[in-house]
Amino acid sequence: MTKFVRLLTLLIIVLTRGIAACQSIDEINIAKGAKYILSESPNYSLTSGTDETDLTDGIVKDGPRFWQDASTVGWSNKEKVQIDFDLGSTRLLSRFLINTARNTSAEVEYPVGCFVFVSNDNIKFKYLGDIMLSPRNIPGSYKVESFELSHKAVEGRFVKFVVVSKSKFVFLDEIEIYGDARGRKAIVSERKDVLGEARPNIDGMINDALNESATVRKEYHKIQSERDFLAHIFSDEVGVSSGSNSLKSLEKIREDLVSTRKKLINKVLPRGLVFTAIEDLASLQQFRLIDAVNYANGSEGKKSGTIGPFKFFSIINSGSKPQPVNFQLSENASCIIYEVLDVVSLNKASLKDALKPVYNQTQIEPGENKVFVVSNLVKGDEDELIKIVGSDKKVIATVDLVSLNEEQKADNSSSLNANVWAYMDKPVIRDNREIVANDLKEAGINVVVIHSGFIDDVNSKDFPKLKNYLANFKDLKDKKILLFYNLKGNAESKFKGKEFLDDTWKSNFEKWYKRIQNELSKIGVNAADIYFYPYDEIKPDEADNFIALVKWGKRAIANFKTFVTVIDEKTYRAASHADIVQISKHKVKDVGKINSEEIWVYDVLDHARERNPYVDYRLMAWIAYYYDLKGVGFWNYSALSSKGGAKYDNFINGNEDYSVVYLDDNDKLLSSLRWEYFKRGLIDYKILKFYEDKFGKSRLKKMVKRVIDNQDNYEEADLVITKLKGIKS
Repeated sequence: MTKFVRLLTLLIIVLTRGIAACQSIDEINIAKGAKYILSESPNYSLTSGTDETDLTDGIVKDGPRFWQDASTVGWSNKEKVQIDFDLGSTRLLSRFLINTARNTSAEVEYPVGCFVFVSNDNIKFKYLGDIMLSPRNIPGSYKVESFELSHKAVEGRFVKFVVVSKSKFVFLDEIEIYGDARGRKAIVSERKDVLGEARPNIDGMINDALNESATVRKEYHKIQSERDFLAHIFSDEVGVSSGSNSLKSLEKIREDLVSTRKKLINKVLPRGLVFTAIEDLASLQQFRLIDAVNYANGSEGKKSGTIGPFKFFSIINSGSKPQPVNFQLSENASCIIYEVLDVVSLNKASLKDALKPVYNQTQIEPGENKVFVVSNLVKGDEDELIKIVGSDKKVIATVDLVSLNEEQKADNSSSLNANVWAYMDKPVIRDNREIVANDLKEAGINVVVIHSGFIDDVNSKDFPKLKNYLANFKDLKDKKILLFYNLKGNAESKFKGKEFLDDTWKSNFEKWYKRIQNELSKIGVNAADIYFYPYDEIKPDEADNFIALVKWGKRAIANFKTFVTVIDEKTYRAASHADIVQISKHKVKDVGKINSEEIWVYDVLDHARERNPYVDYRLMAWIAYYYDLKGVGFWNYSALSSKGGAKYDNFINGNEDYSVVYLDDNDKLLSSLRWEYFKRGLIDYKILKFYEDKFGKSRLKKMVKRVIDNQDNYEEADLVITKLKGIKS
């Protein structure tokens, strides 16, 4: 092991010294005092200063209140920002630095990337690298930090930084460009008139840089995942310097760590297949080799001891040959066994979320660890189990499956409405429509949201687009149909009025809506289950129009119903006129301010794969029960703009990640822990309603409140349900 560490250390030193050797120039910060052009105007109010010089004033901050200082430059909800410099003459350039800050709890992160391009003529650019490719680029508590890209000396006059955000907010305090103090002969004349304009090749180069950096970051994550697993046993520190950015060097580091893992597993574990029960979701995400060692040395009976419907366990092959593993289910057990896969994420290594069905058998390679979850679907009153059997037919361990008797008895009439905005034209869903539709049905999703791209306009007579879209779903008689016909910005033109709700507008809308009701009734939709959805997250200045539309529509059209989402207290008066109000989870304590009997709750879950399955997904149903709400939901089942973004082992910018499903290497749909936990929450709600008459709503609410108030205890919900089953009335 010592020799291994020495070799890795030498590799890192060679890489670092190789870079330093290329920097034998008389360096100064050429950017100090220089002006620049921003592609996006800073839009964070507390950092509104002299933005054209704030980044080059020579003052590098490192203390508190980073983004409350007017000399910091900040952006909100901007994916990319380009920052262009004209250094006035051609220089030898060697180092590029930015000073930035993070605080994950405040939705502030370091940039995911900061790409550096140089040019002599501001037309043809050369890509130098990504400043943010560093093991230090991780989330966490408040911290101010500088990141640096070192490069062999390169000629350039025009320098372009492309900052790519991975959070709601991104802040910069200083940019530094180090190079030769002596300017060289200008290769081109002054061209300030074109500074900052888009160059023909730059967009493609930025995309290439994103892909290249993502590949390197994946290696960082794989290395970190290996080190996480070996933590507490593998005590030697193997660092990855910021200079170790070449894919080849990182792959070598990971290969050596994999070799070390195999040797350690062989040394510290019994030979063969080693089973470890994992207590809960938190333990799953933090599972380490030491946990398997401790379990092997001290467990009794080798049984999974977790309560509730999800059973987690690990199997490690400490032998020298591949080993088949068989899962033998009892007669009444119809559970699903998944392998839990590590997913690639911007902010977390060793993140387990994607679920791959194993169909009762898998194979584990020498030195490999596989983690599994059983989604408990036992039929009948008796507890059942799974036997885990090795190649020699010997039972390695058993996993207890608890009877779901109460779940099956719970009346479907007590079900929550569930809405996950699953648009069938999104790339991941489009190629899996039948699978997705069945998945939504089995989960209990009873709401179909249809966006305006599939709602025929005012001239349509029989609405072919709308009916073809709904053909994807079965049992339409049991579904609520939300017609998201967005009226933001162009309400007048959609129904050929000169003004919103003038006589022409109302006449056209009335005829159009009645035709929709008639046509949908032909395919089994109940007119009382059609809801017009004109404003998503309605704004205060749209409230009067919504109220006027509702009042007129109720008088003019039978069964005219509306749906609206709200995030602003100033829109509650409009919400009180809607038939269904879906309120942001962050405003759920305000439900008493809305005069409605049909209030649902929802959340917008960006950076979705990094969200907590229990807190962000399962507990939504518990919140609904506590506040007497009638529905739950989140954006979005999968709103990814490309199939590549759904690959569980691909990076995706968290600002674009709204999905609870993945794709494997063959584009096959995979579930997630988050999706399974959300579905479990819907069952939890039915169980709570099942026991409501028996124990009283007030008593149940106190128990539910304890679950909501103790979200760090991932077993609290299961403890409550277990207690309910055992309470004597």
